[in-house]
Amino acid sequence: MCALDRSTQLQMAQLSVFPFSFAEDDAAAVLGTSIDRAATLLSELYGHGLVLFNRVANGYVMHPLIRQQAAALPVADSTVIEQSQAAFVRRMTEQVARWAELYRSPSFGLALSLARQNAVNLEEAWRLLLDVPAVLQQCWEQMASRVAPNVGNEHVLWMAGVPRPSLLLWERLQAYAKDVQGAAGRVAAAACASGAAESLCLDGHDAEGVGLFRQALDIRKKELGSKHPDTIRSINNLAGCLDDLDQYAAAEPICHRALRLCREVLGRNHPDTITSINNLAVCLQGQDVYDEAELKYCEALKLSHKVLGPEHPDTITSINNLAICLDSQGRYHEAEPRFRQARRLRRKVLGPEHPDTITSIYNLASCLNDQGRYAAAAPLYREALGLRRKVLGPEHLGTVEAQEALVRCMQAKVHQVSVSRRRLLLFLLFLLLLVVLSVFLAPQSRSRVSALPA
Repeated sequence: MCALDRSTQLQMAQLSVFPFSFAEDDAAAVLGTSIDRAATLLSELYGHGLVLFNRVANGYVMHPLIRQQAAALPVADSTVIEQSQAAFVRRMTEQVARWAELYRSPSFGLALSLARQNAVNLEEAWRLLLDVPAVLQQCWEQMASRVAPNVGNEHVLWMAGVPRPSLLLWERLQAYAKDVQGAAGRVAAAACASGAAESLCLDGHDAEGVGLFRQALDIRKKELGSKHPDTIRSINNLAGCLDDLDQYAAAEPICHRALRLCREVLGRNHPDTITSINNLAVCLQGQDVYDEAELKYCEALKLSHKVLGPEHPDTITSINNLAICLDSQGRYHEAEPRFRQARRLRRKVLGPEHPDTITSIYNLASCLNDQGRYAAAAPLYREALGLRRKVLGPEHLGTVEAQEALVRCMQAKVHQVSVSRRRLLLFLLFLLLLVVLSVFLAPQSRSRVSALPA
């Protein structure tokens, strides 16, 4: 590495900000040069064995030891490294925004794949924002304008199962935004509040998230207007959060309002419109208005299938929600195949350990349990419990829920076996009684027959 000229050494130090795979355009963004020049540099470094090409990730990688040495080269002072780190974070935020747009289309699979390939880079980007004040100072505005509206609404990082910005990071970003005077600062603060709320809700803390969603909605309504797409998304977010809190009476007028605005402003086939239809269906189901809820679920499923594709995570969610609606009405034979379909598709698209996949396993177990098929439900409850312990932790509410459900299922199974045994015992006693009676009555019958005249 010391044999390289000073300029190349500096570029090596700049590229050391990538902890994992990076493409030629990624390198160009961090180096502040053209893609052609970045490609020439990478070819030279590859020839020296200083970078390798990872065919699986379809990008270049720097060995950890070489990366460590490159970052310590004397040509790179702390300012250069911080500027490179900020450029790296800006690149990752742009990528997240691009994946989010892809996710809202039939190309969602590519978005999930790209996000998974960059999981290590994403984790590093979020770490730098928290640990390096200069990076946060240079990148907070882009995070608020590009990442917050997307991560908070499209769930691409959640669905891909890769690191997301933490609640602490959103709070720091919001603090930066509040220091900015004027409408721009308030709008940025609203975006960060929405991101923080989404982070809380995805982690199961809906009660804490609902206040932040209201805060974001109030600011966006005032600064952007009631018909701005970001304002409409805030209405949708608030409605969905209230649904999750079982506050259906409060959620229903908000759901109707969100749906009306989505249809008017975004169009009937927009992904946000489909979300608003689903939110309204959840609200109606929560109030036992099953007929209307079922119609809305079917409408959301049909639109999602058409607009996003049959295997899009939102389409699978519509299948799952329709199954829950049918199950709630005792229509188990209609619900069960849909639960099985949702489980199969989520395993395929999201992976076997994604929280939504685990939820599908749990839902299928509950459907079987409701039918009294405890022997079939118990292993599924056990599978869901094991996965939730591993993925969510032993104290997570979902883990506790699965454990309690398994206990109840096993108790019901024991009771069912006990009842079956009692019934079998009574049947055997009845048969024994018949045998005994036949033994006592048989000689008398033979005697009467023999006494008849020839």
